[in-house]
Amino acid sequence: MRVCGVKPNAVTFTRLFSVCCHASLVEEGLGLFDNMKSKYDLEPNLQHYGCIVDLLGRAGHLNEAYKFIMGMPIKPNAILWRSLLSACKRSGDVVMGEKVGKILLQLQPASISNDLTG
Repeated sequence: MRVCGVKPNAVTFTRLFSVCCHASLVEEGLGLFDNMKSKYDLEPNLQHYGCIVDLLGRAGHLNEAYKFIMGMPIKPNAILWRSLLSACKRSGDVVMGEKVGKILLQLQPASISNDLTG
């Protein structure tokens, strides 16, 4: 893309994060995330944050994923927390799973209310 003078956009980064996730390229994915704003002046959206949580979770970096969610400048949704909960299940980390489960239970009434009001 650089050779052709094409600037990556939000969709480009989503795809790159997906590739990093499925190829277990944690450092590369985190580097791309950092470059997204600093080098390409693109503000990460909730989907980008979700990709990084998935990347860290699949690699077994559950504490890092939790810290990443807690440090996000936007409010995490239930989908991000469920992604981390799934990673806890895969990794067998019951302690982190309970912690994330409690957060999801706190979000649940709000999720149900939003679903009903459309």
